[in-house]
Amino acid sequence: MTISPSSGSASSEPQTVTVTVTDNTGSDRTATIKFSANNGTVSKNLTVKQTGPEGEPEIEITTVADFLKAEVSDDVWYTLKGQITDLYNTEYGNFTLVDETGSVKVYGLTAEKVNKNDKSFSTLGLKEGDIVTLCGTRDEYNGEDQVGGPSYYISHEEGELPEPEPVNAVYFNDFDKEAAQNNDGWPFLDSFDGWKNETGSGAGSVTYESSGASARTTGGSAGGYSNYDGSGVNNIFFGKDAYFQVGNITLGTETNYTLSFGTEKFDQGGDSQFMHEEFHVYISNDGTKWVELDYSFPNGAPNGKWDLASTTFTVPSGTSALYFYFNADVASVYRLDDLMLAVSSEAGTSIDFSKGTEIGGGGETPDAPAEITVADFIKAPVDDNVYYILTGEITDLYNTEYGNFTLVDETGSVKVYGLTAEKVSSNDKSFSTLGLKEGDVVTLCGTRAEYKGEIQVGGPAYYISHEPGTEEPEDPVDPDSPFVSNVTWTLGTNSYNEKATVNGEGPVDVVKIGKSKAKGSIDITLPAGTTKVNFYAVSWNNETATLSFMMGGEEVGFQAIAKNAGAANSQPYTFTVTESDYYTFNTPMPLPSDMTITVTTQENARAILWGIKAITE
Repeated sequence: MTISPSSGSASSEPQTVTVTVTDNTGSDRTATIKFSANNGTVSKNLTVKQTGPEGEPEIEITTVADFLKAEVSDDVWYTLKGQITDLYNTEYGNFTLVDETGSVKVYGLTAEKVNKNDKSFSTLGLKEGDIVTLCGTRDEYNGEDQVGGPSYYISHEEGELPEPEPVNAVYFNDFDKEAAQNNDGWPFLDSFDGWKNETGSGAGSVTYESSGASARTTGGSAGGYSNYDGSGVNNIFFGKDAYFQVGNITLGTETNYTLSFGTEKFDQGGDSQFMHEEFHVYISNDGTKWVELDYSFPNGAPNGKWDLASTTFTVPSGTSALYFYFNADVASVYRLDDLMLAVSSEAGTSIDFSKGTEIGGGGETPDAPAEITVADFIKAPVDDNVYYILTGEITDLYNTEYGNFTLVDETGSVKVYGLTAEKVSSNDKSFSTLGLKEGDVVTLCGTRAEYKGEIQVGGPAYYISHEPGTEEPEDPVDPDSPFVSNVTWTLGTNSYNEKATVNGEGPVDVVKIGKSKAKGSIDITLPAGTTKVNFYAVSWNNETATLSFMMGGEEVGFQAIAKNAGAANSQPYTFTVTESDYYTFNTPMPLPSDMTITVTTQENARAILWGIKAITE
């Protein structure tokens, strides 16, 4: 394909560009021509399509194994084909995709290519077992590989999952009645019933006890990270001093049984070799005195993968019920799934319940939360089982539905990602009942959490007490100040309304776009007649950001932003700026009506904007 002319000077007269394409003797093909002006700040794409005698080109499929080897990038798209398994969210389209080379989580599938998940998955009529072809980016979240984008649908073939072989189980639980949701923390077993999916001849009157154990969908037992055909969806994660007990499994007259369970040890950045001496299994006939069971794996203890462990034993004649107790000596590395007790055709280890020992039956009582400063809280390790009490001033209250704000004491500041009236497993939106406002001094209790590298109080945190603040009202900024915006914007992904002092003037309303290494965006509403937009902007203190401007789904410009030492830590920021931090974006033409422009940062760079002013004719 040749283009003539390929460049030229600006002119007020229409210009003709000739595109010449050679004969196509192969498959249908397309190419994109990008027209740019104003030193690249304004651009428009033209797609040229040419049919060929061979028709539609064959889609190049990337295997899951090759996809997982690729680098994380939002800019490179891959076409994958595989079977839908573990479909745990039918609203957004979250499932595991499996082909002959491995498995990967698909975090959202839409009917067409869109910038944000539009919840169109349900219109596709897909189900578990179907073979789907999709296109998505290589993504990662909290160390877990996934298909992002969101991915979009190309085609599918009807399919079915193989029916599980019938098992004459006395007790079986795959923990998959309802997929657990990570709403400011995974739910503990005593506050969520979605893992109670027991079946079997002896499961009618079972009881459960637990502490420090939570239900999770991450790190599942299905797919490429498992040496057995695990059920996936939920698994039980053992946190600090965690245990899980299932009791009162009713027996028949048989005495020989096999207990099997899927388990995994995975220590990110550490040793993932499964150690029997770290993960204990006990049996009891009364839930009081326990005998430890030896168990084994088909091919030896696994390393960083799931496998199915089992043990066969013989109980005394007349035993009417059994209890099993699982606990881990090492926190946050062991998991459990697919627990089954079945009658065995062979005798096993003889169990003498009279030699059982008391192990507490319910684990140790967790320590009372420690009262610490923000500085000490930040130094603590991430752990969703350890709670801390903090006291500080509420600032930057940016979400009054869930209770999201920044907590400040004399030692530092930290983001509180959700505050509830009482301790709950997931945010119940009770923050508004507390009557809290910016400036109040609140005492709360929460866990040391982290999201995409940003330290935060999780749990969700719950309220203990507060003292009304005596904060003096802020002096309003002169509305004619160059630092005040004359447009409105809507927050998109990873964007936040914040405050700053600029050249000694403030507080000024600013908007931060981007979070840690993740890109962010906002939508600015421009009035009819707008010809350009002036704004102040700075990049994070150790980064150089580039803003992309989109209108009507097309990129219409971009702007590099200089870094500023004041763009660091948390708000309120203090900036010293000059005219070099003042930027102008020219619209392609005077806007015929009110329109929306999307401003986006790229990965690994954050930007802060203010004084956004639309200039009209």
